[in-house]
Amino acid sequence: MSIKSLDHVSSALSMYPVSGGSDVLVAGQSHSLSLISVHRGTLLKQMDIEGDVVVMKQSRLVCCGTTTGRVMLKDPRSFNTEHVIEAHTGTISDMDVVGNTIVTCGFSQRAGQMVIDPLVKIYDMRTLKTLPPVSFPGGPALLKFHPKLTSTIYTASQSGQFQVCDLGNPSQNVEFYQVDLSGYLTALDISSSGEVLSFGDSTGVVHLWTEKNDAKINPYSRSSELPSPAAPVPNIRVTDDSPLSLIGMPYYNSPLLSGSWANLTFEVGRAPPRIPPEVLPNMKMIQFVGYAPNPGNFKRNQQLVHSHRSRKNSHFAPKFRSEQEREKYFGKNGQLTSQEDVASAYASSTSTNKNGVPRSHRRVEIKYSRFGVEDFDFGFYNKTLHAGLETHIHNSYCNSMLQSLFFCGRAALRDLLVAHVRSDSCSKESCLSCELAWLFCMLVDAKGSNCQASNFLKAFSSVPEGNALELFEPDPPNPMTSYSSLIQKFTRFILEQMHQDLTTEAASQPAETGAPSSVKTVTPFQSLMGMKIESTSRCSQCQDEVVRDLSPFVVDLAYLRKGQTNKIASTKVETNSSQPSSGLGVVTSAPGSGSHASSTFSEVLSQSLSRETTTKAWCATCKRYTFIAQSKRLLDLPTVVTLNADATTEEVSDFWRADSNGKPWLPLRIGISVEDGLTTVVEGDTLQELETRGYDPSKFAVFDLSSVVFEVLHDSDPPHLVAHVNVQEEDGMQWYLFNDFLVQPVQISEVARFARWKVPAVIQFTRVDLETVFPSIQTPKHGDPSILFGQNMVLNRRSDFVTRYETLIPEEIIGQTGYLCAIDAEFIALTKEETEIRSDGTRQLVRPSRLSLARVSVVRGEGEKDGLPFIDDYIYNTEPIVDYLTEFSGIKPGDLDPVTSTFPLVRLKSAYRKLRALVDMGCIFVGHGLKKDFRTISKCSHILVPPEQVIDTVDIYFLKSRQRKLSLRFLAWRVLNQDIQTVSHDSIEDARTALALYKRYLELSEAGTFQSVLEEIYEDGRAYNYRPPQAQNLRLNNGVQSQGYSTPVYIGGVPSSVAESRTTSPGPSPPGPSPPR
Repeated sequence: MSIKSLDHVSSALSMYPVSGGSDVLVAGQSHSLSLISVHRGTLLKQMDIEGDVVVMKQSRLVCCGTTTGRVMLKDPRSFNTEHVIEAHTGTISDMDVVGNTIVTCGFSQRAGQMVIDPLVKIYDMRTLKTLPPVSFPGGPALLKFHPKLTSTIYTASQSGQFQVCDLGNPSQNVEFYQVDLSGYLTALDISSSGEVLSFGDSTGVVHLWTEKNDAKINPYSRSSELPSPAAPVPNIRVTDDSPLSLIGMPYYNSPLLSGSWANLTFEVGRAPPRIPPEVLPNMKMIQFVGYAPNPGNFKRNQQLVHSHRSRKNSHFAPKFRSEQEREKYFGKNGQLTSQEDVASAYASSTSTNKNGVPRSHRRVEIKYSRFGVEDFDFGFYNKTLHAGLETHIHNSYCNSMLQSLFFCGRAALRDLLVAHVRSDSCSKESCLSCELAWLFCMLVDAKGSNCQASNFLKAFSSVPEGNALELFEPDPPNPMTSYSSLIQKFTRFILEQMHQDLTTEAASQPAETGAPSSVKTVTPFQSLMGMKIESTSRCSQCQDEVVRDLSPFVVDLAYLRKGQTNKIASTKVETNSSQPSSGLGVVTSAPGSGSHASSTFSEVLSQSLSRETTTKAWCATCKRYTFIAQSKRLLDLPTVVTLNADATTEEVSDFWRADSNGKPWLPLRIGISVEDGLTTVVEGDTLQELETRGYDPSKFAVFDLSSVVFEVLHDSDPPHLVAHVNVQEEDGMQWYLFNDFLVQPVQISEVARFARWKVPAVIQFTRVDLETVFPSIQTPKHGDPSILFGQNMVLNRRSDFVTRYETLIPEEIIGQTGYLCAIDAEFIALTKEETEIRSDGTRQLVRPSRLSLARVSVVRGEGEKDGLPFIDDYIYNTEPIVDYLTEFSGIKPGDLDPVTSTFPLVRLKSAYRKLRALVDMGCIFVGHGLKKDFRTISKCSHILVPPEQVIDTVDIYFLKSRQRKLSLRFLAWRVLNQDIQTVSHDSIEDARTALALYKRYLELSEAGTFQSVLEEIYEDGRAYNYRPPQAQNLRLNNGVQSQGYSTPVYIGGVPSSVAESRTTSPGPSPPGPSPPR
């Protein structure tokens, strides 16, 4: 594979493989380092440095020797410079690293000239201190450590003289040798066996040195396998009558003449727009310029030609909800196709692009109208009862994995998290487990409506270690980003984070009486998502063993490379024993029978669960670094198995795309056996035979495929992630596709098959008998309501503190069904909206502004204290605020600052828990424009209020035939005879007004006059331009203006000022913008 040339790198001086060989670090004469992907051949990252790197080596850190004489030690993952060693005053000529020891040689500046430094300098990376140098009078130019004797170093000069020196005893056993050269020495290397030395000189001659007659280059050398000779090509006789197709086309690695015309074709652009015929008769020519008056038939910059762009996919684009409502009442040329038919055609469409990606798997994006995201028709993409997740949020690549976790373990994981958040024992402000639990509660309440994971993603984006672990999505998305690797890192992180949060909660609870303190308790989360594994580390020198118990939550699949044999490669069923030891009549292993071509998924999983590796590490017994053999074995049967596919190479992808006898490589059901330290995985016919014969559930378990998260590669667009999840429903299990907010059922045959555009990322298997081995979690129906009755946990206690509310007492709400309360919320802007202006002058909303909750007020709607607020919280925000929206919110700079604010300032989590408690207790919320308010609140705090608990006065006082909704201020003046929002908005005032409007609606409905009064309200609204007159012009029958929450004065259900206005003919109020409420 050829790597694309880099324009910014000239004369590459050094390169070194990193990230397991999948990437290459390249340096040249450009004062920069370039990270290049070997598999893709593209530039991944570029880092500026001081000087040119002439040599690179890697041990624990990446060591870069520069022309300035410095050695930079860089982190192999982030490539940040950790330390800098001043090795030489001139350039570095060579360097080598083994363990924590660095040796360098180079030049020094003396009398303004560069001379060879006669010393080999030695450094310890652990202490960053200089060790005693080794003298080499010949002038060291090349260095190399012995591969097996790690304290032995070979030093050579350009003249061919070299020495062998032990760094432990540099003054003893120093041996000098001379290589017979024709020029000067340019290269030095040692074979991996340590038995052969090779020298290269400037004349192109390689000199091999060894002390053995039968020296081996590699420890396990074998003869080279040469390809079989190709069959001779038959002679073909060509005559004048022979067709040209008689000779087949050979494979060409250079462009053909027939394909060379592509660079000779050019886009000539669109033809100039035609001149309207009514312009030409009035044209006046002055030299070569023509002038004519504009007839006014066309808008400025309007295109007068038809676009030839393909529109075959536009049929499936959803219309905005406002357009649908408009066409519902007014039609569209009398031929309107229903949106349901369009959505049905979209769901049933199986068309694919040139890469074979089905329409349902492609990236979906939210379009914005002038009404914002609320006008987007999410129902077009989702006709199911399962909620989708929106995409216009940073790090929303997690959506697919969040859906998988939502249904994980047949909702057992969801129950664990909900029990955690409703126990009210978590004191962390940004607890990811709490945010995830609240998100899951919202997905349950949504029942098919779209949701947002904004608050969870906000907390996730603030994780300090996120950048170091490379968990965050690049902004804007990069087409070269591997989202499969990204979601695998996220899965491992979020499971570990949930384990820490739930373990902290369990540790804070009192221990059971009589339980020994030394017994390590297994938490329910570990029992559900973890695996009990024993890790054994054995020193190759002293044979000392260290055994540890691990509980990993994710297993990385370890594939068999070409030529590699599998220690657990095949299985067979024992039938010669009437009472097998495993109790299931299975499973022995046949070592050495696997191969790359015949490896099954069960063999790969067996190899991954029982991995054996050898690495160099510190031995506490030997007191030195030595080779440690590490092995792992599964001790108990897991409940949920989470696998990272790690399909990063083409060789690994071939496994997943394999299709044997019409069956995909990934099985829908597997069996895992754990007996006597041996772990075996079976599938297919072997598993069916075991299920037929019966098995011991304590030693063998059957697992069903429950979810698959995969990456979709779509042309040149950035890749994205999609999930297939097996959902338990009333009539059985059903597979669903979750593509952000697109949700639809899929056939089981599509789940386990993969293609070049479909790359597996995270796989989950769930135990069939999960209900038997994992007890159900009893989750409270709602959180602890005591937060509504206790003292508010404010952040700014001060002497001039202002409190305008009185907290509830239990007798007011406990035991009541449908407690009535009024609510209003105010918001601030954290980001400005992004718009683009088109050539015709129209504006297109690209991304709406991001709002955050700033104040929430809840007022009693019944009882003796009717109208008295019991919640009035100002929300403390840690993000920068770009606009307080004071005109609409009443929030001023300083109101949300704990240092200067005189209002009750609380954290978002505290306010959320109060609202969540009210929702769970079944309270009925009254307000004006509540649907939009609750949608914005759901973005901030994952609250979704069921529609049956919402009474929105903006919908009560609305006539569909008028196509206009009335503001709260106008309704207060017209219905309640009150003048509100005279200075700024007040959420307590707005909540009280909405409550009074609702109660007035009940009175008019009971009297049977509501519809006639509503018609009169719209007539008066048209006369007054739907705005109330100024307060000084408001005239009442009794001459007194109604203030606050007092009982208004009515004349036949109509304010006296309006009754008078019907006898006179008042002119309309001056034009101006309508208030938002």
